Amino acid sequence: MTGPERYNLQVSASQGKDVLLADLEEAAFRVTGVPPEGQRIIFKGKQLSDSQRPLFAYGVKSGSKLMVMGNKNSLQKDPRYIEMEAVEESVGKVEVKQNQINQELEGIEQGYLDNSLVQEALQKLQKRLASCHEEFVKLLETLDSLSLGDGPPALRTKRKGTVQRIQKYLDVNDTMKSRISEQKLKAR
Repeated sequence: MTGPERYNLQVSASQGKDVLLADLEEAAFRVTGVPPEGQRIIFKGKQLSDSQRPLFAYGVKSGSKLMVMGNKNSLQKDPRYIEMEAVEESVGKVEVKQNQINQELEGIEQGYLDNSLVQEALQKLQKRLASCHEEFVKLLETLDSLSLGDGPPALRTKRKGTVQRIQKYLDVNDTMKSRISEQKLKAR
């Protein structure tokens, strides 16, 4: 590989018999510290982009010279990544609120609250829970509005993971909503 520094790499297949671009990316990461999502690997003037494609399909042979360009922190500087980090932080804050509601609901379910106060407490929990639901939906909309275009695959992976996390919390939110309704019926 060429660049400010030169390295001789021995790359072996991680799966199957063919060495994939992903194997080269991992080897380059171990040597340069540039994560695969921040790498641009160039061979004969063309960027290699499909991580699951065998190197031989690009014409790369033993002894071939490739160039790795990238920045160890390139992904963290991407504005879309920064926005996703902000969304993840917000998800964590809403999760804390929802967990507090769950603890209060468990207390009501276990009979720790005087019966004369249960209906009012459940009404307040229901409103707070609806607020959490609304915040989660807004965060999903924010993620959906991000244009990832030709960004690194790690951005898509990060967004997908965050969306799945929010969906899990929305499922919990729905379950808690049902539990509140059940407790309202019992308290009548």
